[in-house]
Amino acid sequence: MQNLYEIDVPFGQLDRETQTALLVAIVLDKKKWQFRRPRETEFTPSVFGSCNFTDQIIYRLFSEPETMDTIPWDDIAPEFICAARDKDGKALAFTEEPKLGDVLQSTVWFHKSRSSECIRIDNAFARYKRGTVAPERSLQWRPGCEPK
Repeated sequence: MQNLYEIDVPFGQLDRETQTALLVAIVLDKKKWQFRRPRETEFTPSVFGSCNFTDQIIYRLFSEPETMDTIPWDDIAPEFICAARDKDGKALAFTEEPKLGDVLQSTVWFHKSRSSECIRIDNAFARYKRGTVAPERSLQWRPGCEPK
């Protein structure tokens, strides 16, 4: 199987394993991708979430620089001192540092204690913006609340 970020041959010339992995990455995992038509020299980033794969076109994934989520701390009550995003895209703010774990093969953030509270912020605050960093590295602290 070829590295999905370094593909430089048309889709029809890829082995079945690479074709399948590319399809899963683009269609199911919603990875960013780019394409190059015959006789073109530059790749074009796709603006579509999926595509109709054509044997003559080169498709490959591309990565963006990692960015942290934009947390609208001014809109969130001050008792919420940190925030993190789960693998399913749910972003939560917590009153205490959460714990990272796996549930049904999905990365999720848990309360460490029963006294901790959390609120969902990805669908509650218009100024929240999802970043590209992996969920396990998405924990961030309200300015001034970082652990010592």
